[in-house]
Amino acid sequence: MIKTRLRNGYSLAEMALAVMAVSLYLGGIMWTIVGGVDLVVKADNRTIALALAQAKMSQLLNNPNLSPSRGEYRTINNSGIYNGFRWQVEIKQDKVNLAEVSEKGSMAPDIDDQLPASVQNPSTREESAGSSTSTVTGGDIEILRIIVSIKPPEATSQDWVYRVVSFQPLRTSTKKDEEQI
Repeated sequence: MIKTRLRNGYSLAEMALAVMAVSLYLGGIMWTIVGGVDLVVKADNRTIALALAQAKMSQLLNNPNLSPSRGEYRTINNSGIYNGFRWQVEIKQDKVNLAEVSEKGSMAPDIDDQLPASVQNPSTREESAGSSTSTVTGGDIEILRIIVSIKPPEATSQDWVYRVVSFQPLRTSTKKDEEQI
C-alpha cells in the first residue's frame, strides 16, 4: 500500500512566486501614481510660471522709461507660491520694417503651423480706394523687444524655461519732455 501524504498549505517556492507576482503588480500601480503626481506638479509649476510671467510683463509694459538691458536670473524668496522661481528680463532695441510686416502679415518669420489657409495670415497686398495698384506703407520703426524668462525652482527635477516676448514702441524724448526734466 502506498502512503499518500496529505498537504496542508503552500511550499516556500510557491509563496515566493506569489509574493513576487503581487510585488510586480503593486510596483506597476505605484509607478503610475508617482508619474501622475509628477505630471500634476509640472502642470502646477507651469501655471505658476505663466502667472509670474504675466505679472512681470505687465510691470514692464506700464513702465515708460525702459531701456535696452539684460539682467541675470533672480530668485524669488519668501513670496508664497512664487518661492524659488527664477526670472530674467531682457530688453532689446530693434527695428521693424513696416513694409515687410505689411507684406508678410506678421512680424515673426513664416511658421508652418499646419492650420488651414483661411486661418493663417495671408501675405497678399490689399487694394486701396479702388485703385488697381497696391500701396505699401513703409519705414523702419524703433521698438523695444521685451523678453521675460521664468525657470522653475532649482529644488525640483524640472528643467525648462517659460518665455514671454512682447514689444512696445521706443519712446523718443521730445523738447516738451526735456523741458519738464
